[in-house]
Amino acid sequence: INREKLICQLLCVVLFSLCITVVSAETIYPVSWTVTGSGTETWQESVNNGDFVYTVVGPAPTFSLLKYRGSTGELMWAAGTGESMGLFPGVLSAYDEYIIIYQNSNLVKYRTSDGSKVWTVPESSYLPKKIAADKDYFYTISGFYLIKYRASDGARLLVKDISIFDSGAYYHPFELTVDKGYIYTRTGGVGVDWLRKHDVGLKEIYRVDEMYHDGSVGYGPKEWTASGNYLYAIINIGTDSLLAKYQASNGALVWTKSILYP
Repeated sequence: INREKLICQLLCVVLFSLCITVVSAETIYPVSWTVTGSGTETWQESVNNGDFVYTVVGPAPTFSLLKYRGSTGELMWAAGTGESMGLFPGVLSAYDEYIIIYQNSNLVKYRTSDGSKVWTVPESSYLPKKIAADKDYFYTISGFYLIKYRASDGARLLVKDISIFDSGAYYHPFELTVDKGYIYTRTGGVGVDWLRKHDVGLKEIYRVDEMYHDGSVGYGPKEWTASGNYLYAIINIGTDSLLAKYQASNGALVWTKSILYP
């Protein structure tokens, strides 16, 4: 499997919560595996890390954090079962040995090896819309702010307002990913959709309008993820969806490929 195809497959797992069927006008492409619950669960959000997929499952107001093997769908462990989820269910991120999740007004760190809890840190000042974990730090976006935390103990290190003022209005970031010490955010404005790259000090390195135009209509790339020297995103255009690849160094679009109608 080439790198782009693998990235595409993992994105699809994340986007459609472990269970998708890709349909074209003539052919139905079955999934490799599906996971079935008792009928009372609500799949909140999923993230992938290597060959593993982590997902948060309801029913609200309680939850379970589940780990699956991506190649087979085998359930590896369940953590936090029956604990209160609170606000913002399903906001989580994984990096190698740890997972960060926002749970009941707390940031909570779990081990990926067995689902055991490492620490719990209260966080009610900046409620995370997204979390992105890296080796030594993790990041969140909350309202106008990009926030940096230390992964070892959850200490909040930096808070920066990264809102953009454009056409008479302020716009806040609403997507976040991280790779190799660089943070990438997405901020939408009037007729524009900015991809922004930040360093570990949260300083902006570049800002590129990535609005994808199909005729007179513009579409903003979503579900950004970073891998190596490239960024990937999904662009939904009517009944079609595109996988888009970008240069991480400057945000330049490399290619787009249809993932619904191959």
